[in-house]
Amino acid sequence: MNKKIIALIGNARRHIYFAKCLNDAFVLSGVVIEKKYSAGVRIPRFLKNTRYNPFFFLRKLYEKALLSKIDSRYERAETDILWEGEKAALPGGVPRAEVNDINGNAAKNFIARIRPDLVLVSGTSLIKPGLINVSGENKIINLHTGLSPYYRGGPCTFWCLYNEELEYLGATVHFLTAGIDSGDIILSQRLTEIVPSDNEATLDAKVVRLGTALMVEAIQRYLEGNLEAVPQWEKGRNFLFRDRTFRKRVELERKLRSGLIPRWLSENSNRFFEHIRTIG
Repeated sequence: MNKKIIALIGNARRHIYFAKCLNDAFVLSGVVIEKKYSAGVRIPRFLKNTRYNPFFFLRKLYEKALLSKIDSRYERAETDILWEGEKAALPGGVPRAEVNDINGNAAKNFIARIRPDLVLVSGTSLIKPGLINVSGENKIINLHTGLSPYYRGGPCTFWCLYNEELEYLGATVHFLTAGIDSGDIILSQRLTEIVPSDNEATLDAKVVRLGTALMVEAIQRYLEGNLEAVPQWEKGRNFLFRDRTFRKRVELERKLRSGLIPRWLSENSNRFFEHIRTIG
């Protein structure tokens, strides 16, 4: 019996990569794309963050200009590491819906029409109980680009670097619940492919590649009837995007320029980090 599998994704290049890899491996029955990163969504959000105050508006523009070089690394890293120079594109022939709100009626109706056996999530806004109910209990699997339960929320690659805890870089595939990255873990793995020339963007792209491979493995186990999951064994720490402030981003850039990654590699080359538990 063929299983219907759909993906709920953001519209960034990394999320498109996720959907393409899944479709290449299993053929998706549908894709819902949340337009989180479109100009129509980002500009109103930017204005709201400035509180419609001219002073804050100018300050935010100044900060964005200073961070533009750092942000541009992400496109290069994802092109080289995820897409290997190819153009980012969703698979053709797969039914899709583009929505402004992943928890809205358009997404719910699309899912209800397909009646999927499995729903895979990467890069959307927080999935709310209403959408979980439409999809069905224990039918939604999320890719978290962090190592749960130790690093929940996001952006975990940034926080691992900022805290100088590169041993916690990694990805987790888990059942999605109403909590933040708190569902039972199917697979998780540390990122060990770290080289001195890495930066935040290249490490983040490697985590996405690792996590997508874990998701493919999880689906294969599901199709073979041997999918198992482990409850999270500790609460861990929950990190928030809004706490990644301009000041903290500049501080991390200084740390990277001063040799954070080569220094960490040198100091930890013979460590096994037995205290970090992974599943799989």
